[in-house]
Amino acid sequence: MHDITDPEHKIDWESLSPDERKHALFAKQKALLDTFLRTGAIDRRQYTKSLTCMAEKMGIKLDGSPQK
Repeated sequence: MHDITDPEHKIDWESLSPDERKHALFAKQKALLDTFLRTGAIDRRQYTKSLTCMAEKMGIKLDGSPQK
């Protein structure tokens, strides 16, 4: 299995189930937020707010499991 958080990894979206697509998209978006935080483009407060909002809207717990 490939690391979907690797920005260079190309995802074969067609082969994924809807739930797998959602998790892959979340991982890629989180990696982008991580980059913004690491480079100083956003501060910790904005990172936390953005990550929390994204997870809530996508129905994903921050530990990676689906919300119930």
